[in-house]
Amino acid sequence: FYEHVQKLVANSRRISAENLPFTGNISELKKGFPQDYRGLEVRVGFGQGNWADVTWIGFLDSGQTIQKGIYPVYLYYRDRDILILAYGVSATFKPDVMWPDLGAVSVKDYFAQNNLPPIRKYPFSLVFKAYHLKGAITMTSQYDRDLDILIDYYKDVMNAQKNEQNQAEETKTHNSLDSKC
Repeated sequence: FYEHVQKLVANSRRISAENLPFTGNISELKKGFPQDYRGLEVRVGFGQGNWADVTWIGFLDSGQTIQKGIYPVYLYYRDRDILILAYGVSATFKPDVMWPDLGAVSVKDYFAQNNLPPIRKYPFSLVFKAYHLKGAITMTSQYDRDLDILIDYYKDVMNAQKNEQNQAEETKTHNSLDSKC
């Protein structure tokens, strides 16, 4: 998948380098990204109405959205040339499901701990891996290995959540039947 991450970074850099207008270019920049990866829906974001300071690729399980959910996500902070693979947490609405406490540092704290200027976008997502690109886009299959590890964990979290919901529904149905007897 790393060739698509390379494309995200390259397209994001084009926005600044070529001073691209938003209208007419957004669909061109989104072309060629897959719709799914390993059974998860792939969403790509370059902005809505204006170019985003942070572009991203998110991987969504059913029932999760970028606006309300948790998901693995690549966040590219364009002005800092930093790519973060994160345990994504929606910024628009509080998700119904949360990542288990992993001891991972938030993106906001990562920037503070590394003496980087503060960020406003996606501060509550948690850092799985950070890549300081320093101008080079020399991505390797290690990016895929990192992503696959995070996706495997995500699928485990989502399956556990679905199992809990099913058990709760079974208990509710059982209790309802008992009360009718």
